[in-house]
This record gives sequence, C-alpha cells and structure tokens, in this order.
Amino acid sequence: MGRYNDTSIKKLVNGINQEYFLPDIQRPFVWKNDKNEFEGKVCSLFDSILRNYPIGTLLFWKIDKKRADEDNLTLLKFLENSNTYRNDKFLSISSEKDYILVLDGQQRMTIFNLVFKGIFEDTFRNKIRRRNLYFNLLTDLDKNELIEENFYEFKFFEEEKKSFFKDGKNKIWYKIKDILSLKIEDLEDEFEKIYNYENDMTTENKKIIRKNLTKLLSSINEDNVSYYEIEKSKKDDEALEIFVRVNSKGVVLSYSDLLFSKIIQYWKNNEETESARDIFYQFLNGDDKKGEIKGINRYGDGFNFDNDFILKTSLVLIHKEIRYKIKNFNEENISLIKNNWSKITDSVRKVIKFLPKIGITSNKYLRSNLSIIPIIYFIYKKELYNKDIEDNANENQELYKKFIYIILLNGVFGGQSDQLLKSSRDEINKTESILFPANNLLKVLGSSKTIKKEDELKEFLDEISYNTDKSKIILKILYGNLMDDETQEDHLFPQKKTKKKYDIKLVDNIANLQALKSENQNKGGKDFEEWINLILTKIPDFKTKSFIPELDIIQKPDEELRSCGILNSYSEENFEVFLKRRRILIYRKIKDYFKF
Repeated sequence: MGRYNDTSIKKLVNGINQEYFLPDIQRPFVWKNDKNEFEGKVCSLFDSILRNYPIGTLLFWKIDKKRADEDNLTLLKFLENSNTYRNDKFLSISSEKDYILVLDGQQRMTIFNLVFKGIFEDTFRNKIRRRNLYFNLLTDLDKNELIEENFYEFKFFEEEKKSFFKDGKNKIWYKIKDILSLKIEDLEDEFEKIYNYENDMTTENKKIIRKNLTKLLSSINEDNVSYYEIEKSKKDDEALEIFVRVNSKGVVLSYSDLLFSKIIQYWKNNEETESARDIFYQFLNGDDKKGEIKGINRYGDGFNFDNDFILKTSLVLIHKEIRYKIKNFNEENISLIKNNWSKITDSVRKVIKFLPKIGITSNKYLRSNLSIIPIIYFIYKKELYNKDIEDNANENQELYKKFIYIILLNGVFGGQSDQLLKSSRDEINKTESILFPANNLLKVLGSSKTIKKEDELKEFLDEISYNTDKSKIILKILYGNLMDDETQEDHLFPQKKTKKKYDIKLVDNIANLQALKSENQNKGGKDFEEWINLILTKIPDFKTKSFIPELDIIQKPDEELRSCGILNSYSEENFEVFLKRRRILIYRKIKDYFKF
C-alpha cells in the first residue's frame, strides 16, 4: 500500500526539478488566457495556505532508474523561469537515485515554483510585463474584512518593485519570494527593516506586520501540505490508472491524452516542421480542400473520432500489444506507426468514408468507434486501401455492412475491448482469402460477448424505439438498398393520432416504423388503413417490401401469427394485433440476418 504524509512548501519548491519531476504523460501546464481569473486563483491559493485550509492532497510516485527503464519512463521539468517558458525536452533517468513523479498537483507546484523562484509574464498595453506576487502585510484579520472573499490580500506588481514598499492606499506590500530564503533567526531583523521604512509607523501597524510576516514564514516552512505516495513497486499501468482517476475531476480524460506525449517525443526529428499533434489533428479535423474531405470527422453528418481511436487502431495494425501501457509507446513502436502512417490513414479513411453509404452517418449511429477497427485491420492487412469499398466490384461491402450492423446492434465493443480486438486480429491473420471473414469474426466475438438470439432477440426488438441508432440499423436491414438518403423513418399508424389511445412506447416501437421515400411522405395524419390502400396503387408489392402482415381474409396466417389474434382490417382497433404480427415478421428477418 502507499502512504499519506506531510511536507512543507519550502521543501517542495527546493526539490522541484531536483527531486520532483513531471511524468512525460503529464499534459503541459497552461497559463490561462483570462489573466484575471488565473491571478485570482493564485491569490486564493495563498489565502488558503495562510488560513490553514487544506489545498488538496498531492499524488507522488517514487521511481528509480530500473523502474524507469522497465516502463519506458522519461521526465519533464516543471516551469521554472516564467509562465511563458516551455520545456518540451524529455529527460532520461541516468543516475541511480530515486525520483518523485508528480501525478497530481502540477498546477499547485508550478505556481509555488513561479512565485518563489520565477516570474509571471503577460502582455499589457502591447508591452511585455514581468511581475511578482506580493502580500499586504497590513491585512488586519481582526477587522474581518473580506478582500474579494479572501481574508489575506495578495497582488501582482512589476518586478522593478522593491522587496517591500508602501502604495498610495497605505498598504505595505511584501515580495513573497523573499520569504523562501528568510530564516526564523533573521525574522527580527526583517521586522526592523520594514518598521524603519516608515518613520511614523504606529504600534498597531507594527503588531499587524509582525503577525502577518510570522504567519507567512511559518506557513511556508511548516509541514502543512499533504501528499500520498504510491508504493515504488507499482507498475506503470497501475500508476497510470491512478493518474487517470485523480486527474479526471469531471473532465473526461483518456489514456491516449496522457500517452500522447510519447508520440510527440519520438515522432518528430530535427528536420521536420510538422509535429505529431498537428498531423493527428489534421487527420481528424482538417479543413476540406478543393472539394476533398481531409478530416475524417467531417464525413457524413460528423463523427467524433479522437486520438484514442487513432492510437488504438495503430497498435492493432502494427501487430503490437493493444493494451494502453506506457512501455507500449516506445521508440520502436512509434517509428512503426510513423513509417506506416500513409497506409494506416488510407485504411482508416476507406472505412469511415464507407459508413455513410450504409446509413452510419454520424456518432449517433456509430456508438463505438472501436467496432470498425477489425475492418480497418483487414483492409490494411490485405493491402486493399487503394480500392474504394463502395465500388460495385468490391465483394466485401455486404460483409462489412453485416459485420458493422450486428456488432453495433449488440453493443459488442462497449467497455473493455482490448481482448476482442486481439481476437479479431488473430482471426483475420488466419484468413487467406481476400473476402472479409465476417461470419468467423462474429462467431469468435459472439463467444466472448453475447450476440442476441431467439428470446433475447425478441425482447431486444420490443425495446427498439423511433429515431434511435438501433431503429435506423434495423430498418436498413429490412429495406436493404431501398433505404437511401431520400428515405426517412416514419410511423405506419400515425403517431399523433394513435398515441391518444395507446402508450407512446407501443406507437414508437420498431413494429410501427417504416422506411418511407420522400415522394410518399404526404401521408400526413391519414389512418393507416386509408393510407395503405392508397400506397398499394402506386407500389403493389409494398406489403412484402415493408413486412406488413397480410389480412386473414386474404392469406391464412401460420400458427405463430394466428396466436397474436385476429387481423381482419388495418383499422386502429387492430393496432396491437398488427404490431405483434409485424414484430414476428421483423424478428424472422433479423434472426436470419444474424446467422453466421
């Protein structure tokens, strides 16, 4: 187990970039664009410190050279000179001493370092402004006046200001960074310097200054900062899991966000001008150029592919371990990704470009980005990335479509999917044919993750509702190529009228939904019985194409359909019988489609 302990701000500051470093998975510290907001947070942090309020527990991970080498860890320095300084150089661990990686607490420790050893820079009236943090030594707590909700008053002043000075409002400001080198035995001398600054200083003000400066010194020197130290024996993936959990705080973090620094570290050489971050961004979200879509998220109605998807796909394609571990993002693996980048991106683009053709037009319908990785790998493995999937000569498009539909309907790639991706890759590697092994893959994946059958499939259809990701896929399976861009999802029995008598869940169920061409969408609020007689004059085989149960007087129903009740008309009174029968017809089609 790890352990909790306390340390002082002074010890932390003196150990920064000597003993304390950032892991290379840490995101860069960002100086907020809203300077007033950020400066307010700095002042509030020091107010909390002087008021003995907790400032949050820091999270440390102690490592040595052996652990760093095993887990492919490198270090990043904290900002130390100014907030505008950027240190993108990764430090290798060379000595045998222990190092402490700060997994949580980067912002607090960076602020401490800049306050006590650096400078805060910004642009003010078109000029660079360099400033230090000062403390109002005449803050009188006995008067209990809140300074913008803080008890103690702090403010930034230009670096030209002296160690302490008096402003026009009779406030004496003390430069915070000077307290770091001040020793307790020198405190009386410091008092005298400040007292002598003003000849007529009152006894009361001297008392306030003494109390505040003493409080500041003790707050910096006392062990009042809590930290938790992860035990040294923890492996990188365990520490990474802890890091993700404590850093989320309401903001979605992915492992790829944290591991992306590894990509940056090994991707760019001195002769290249474009960084990995820029390359990934352009592939995901790049602007369209000369009528050509550049960013894959711009296909269809818009997707939400991210770095996580690219990295996971790349690990699958280069035949490496798929699980996110720091050591998997080593120089060799990243070089493989970089050297095969064109083939990787071409393979990915082919599949995503194909998705809207089969009705998967956005992330609303592609509920798991990982579900298309097996197809991407197949295209990459078989070197099919130069051939358009939607080409009529491509025999694989129906196999791809079947695989995607069944995987999405069953939510196969939800949650932990690394083993499923590995199993898919292994199965594809056994395939000698250039035909996509959809059925074999579904068998493999179905043994790990249940693909619905029989009663479970019937219950599933009972739950599919209007205008959802699953209703669209079911209709695409039912109507096939008849459902195109001009086709929309519509109710058979009109929703507005039927919901007055029946539960909306029944009215919106898949059994009451159809794919309707735009030229036939003038049905308005017509009763279904009236509308179907009209549509049959235009489309004689409409019932067959739309899985409409036949009336008993026209065709004798089989035993299963007959058990639903008598269907002697398409009037609203027979709505529930109609739904039960049509749901059976839909089930039979989907059950047959699910065979593999």
